[in-house]
Amino acid sequence: MIKTVIDPLILALPNSSDSLEEFEEYVYRLLDVVEASEQNLKLITSKETSSLLAFELEYPEWDPVKKLLNHFGLTGMIQPKDIVGSIEKILKSNTIENLLQIEDILYENVIFSPVEISNNRKTPYLEELEKIALCILLAQEEGNNFIFVTKKLSQKTITVQGKIHEIESSDHSISKHEILTYKGDFLALSDVNRIYQDIDPITIWKNARSKEEYEYAVKIYTCQYTCTHNNSFKEWNLGNEFHINMRKYNFTHQESKINSLLRSIADAILDQNLHKVHSLRESRSGNSSQKTYKNKKALRRDIDQEFHLHYWVEGNHLEFAQLGVHNDMNIPSPSY
Repeated sequence: MIKTVIDPLILALPNSSDSLEEFEEYVYRLLDVVEASEQNLKLITSKETSSLLAFELEYPEWDPVKKLLNHFGLTGMIQPKDIVGSIEKILKSNTIENLLQIEDILYENVIFSPVEISNNRKTPYLEELEKIALCILLAQEEGNNFIFVTKKLSQKTITVQGKIHEIESSDHSISKHEILTYKGDFLALSDVNRIYQDIDPITIWKNARSKEEYEYAVKIYTCQYTCTHNNSFKEWNLGNEFHINMRKYNFTHQESKINSLLRSIADAILDQNLHKVHSLRESRSGNSSQKTYKNKKALRRDIDQEFHLHYWVEGNHLEFAQLGVHNDMNIPSPSY
């Protein structure tokens, strides 16, 4: 699932001085986030989000929500329970601090680009933004990538830099070290319905460290690719040795090679370009039999003139096993 960190600011209840358009944007973003979480989003908040909203008197409780719906003439379209229920579901999500096993961090000098993400925020919301951003950078060091769901911005990538003095872990031990400067960037979106369209799968692939992250890149690429190919998806997974094998052939950082590989995998998932598919045989002889494993059959799909994608097929399920050069007829046993 796609991991998204929710900006506390977008949960704060608007007031009657805001425009109807701003209030509707607030409501429909909440509803979209909850709906997406039931499909492909893993929601993550910060541990202080709930108390921050309450402290600022912007926690969406029933009576204030009802008054705003009446004020904006939306009572017949939206019910208080829709907003209150959405907030409650979001705030039940895991926190980024819990995922990182962090109790607190001591930091300073956090700078954002574009600065609009930090402009015009009340101090408590700004401080929480700074802490969340640094936590996202710490998560990236461990191979975790998060998308930040926030207000509308002029660009999709947030660059952040800051100095961390110490980190208090969840068991209250203190990790003291020299003051370290952290700098990095992450994707920030306001419309969760555009997540698959706005993520660059090649960047995800280049930064991936685990099989799950490579599968994440494939999923995004395939969803973008299927905008022009309306075929239904086959079930699929990467084999246990796939991400190790493709590193052997340098399919990790060269964008043209990554794109060719992702396109080949997506073609297989969507049953496209079947003229590139051949049986993977026991030997190079054209008369040799197709490799099988129980009820599974082995296929090879052309990636380019040099490399081929070797995979298993059983019914509607594919397992991508490895890459092979022209005369390579090997394929690892399936993982299931």
